[in-house]
Amino acid sequence: MGFEQGGEVTRAAMVLLKYPSLELVEYQVARIATTMPYIPGFLSFRETPALMAAWQLLSQKPDLLFVDGHGISHPRRLGVASHFGLLVDVPTLWCGEKASVRPI
Repeated sequence: MGFEQGGEVTRAAMVLLKYPSLELVEYQVARIATTMPYIPGFLSFRETPALMAAWQLLSQKPDLLFVDGHGISHPRRLGVASHFGLLVDVPTLWCGEKASVRPI
């Protein structure tokens, strides 16, 4: 996930790996116009449209997603990992940089 042109463009990348070799199968990058302003606690609504655009570019769909963002550890219990997983009906795991300070 990233934002370009001062936040006007949202970028999402998806990388599909084979398990257990971690061999690269495919990757896709989508860039779309940002549709929502930044609102603390609601970042998944800003990021999910670009994730969906990258998802639609994949020729094969994965069995499991690792998402750079909280899932149920989000303060509202539905971060981008859970939000996106529900939309595409694929199990997700959070692999973000910062742990939640709130108990799960």
